[in-house]
Amino acid sequence: MGDPWPALPKDGGPKHDPRLPLPRLVDVVAALKHVVGTAVRDAARLVQPAADVIANGVANPPVALAALTTPRTPADAPREISVPYALNARFEELRSDHLAQAQATDQFGKERCITLVRDKATGELVPMHELVGTGKHCEPNLNIDTSRFDLVGSFHSHVNLKQVVPPIDPADPALSFSGGDVVFQSQQKLPVSILQASADKQFMLVRTEASAVLSVEQGAAIKAEYQRQLDHVSGGGRNLQGFEYATRRLAKDMARDHGFALYEGKNGTFTRVEPEVKD
Repeated sequence: MGDPWPALPKDGGPKHDPRLPLPRLVDVVAALKHVVGTAVRDAARLVQPAADVIANGVANPPVALAALTTPRTPADAPREISVPYALNARFEELRSDHLAQAQATDQFGKERCITLVRDKATGELVPMHELVGTGKHCEPNLNIDTSRFDLVGSFHSHVNLKQVVPPIDPADPALSFSGGDVVFQSQQKLPVSILQASADKQFMLVRTEASAVLSVEQGAAIKAEYQRQLDHVSGGGRNLQGFEYATRRLAKDMARDHGFALYEGKNGTFTRVEPEVKD
């Protein structure tokens, strides 16, 4: 076997040009200190967030939806939850289609919905059963192959231009979960419900071990009370700002009363708002 190292040129290689001054040792040392110092600082910036999480419980990264397990109580739910970029982009596309249809037809359009599952083999989040509702509502198809998938939850879109004057106004209220949404998730025991409420406003409702399982009678009463309070706060739907605010306030009330954790989000990252995150 030959020498693995390349031989130096017979003339000893390139020589220093005598016309150029030799670098001073002090300058070489200073340059090395600068390079090493910069590398150390960069490494510290990468390591410190993880160290903070371990030592102080701060700078918590979002929990990936695919890795989410059922929290014991709403207060035990993660501070933040994230969904994959490609899936979130699809949520936004479906809601954009829904909005365009509502603007062209009856102010409501037809909701879009998706069933979300976890692949048992890979652990990845998988969307399936993408549907267009038959009216203002879209009920997800929860029939899945349980030998291959775990049910994670569902997604749907909201559009309501009825409160906008004139009807085909570019204004687009971001309406949170309705009484019917909460009742459906409770009765179906869905772990997670995701709502694309506007172009960039999202909501998520997470079931916990403390979440109620509502009876048919309880569900009907909750939906009726929700509508009564919504009409009261928004002046019968005539106050657009009040209508939007009312849906968010009532969603918080329902989450608190029935043992769910409520999140508000944007671009696929959701932050818990009920119960509110305390630093």
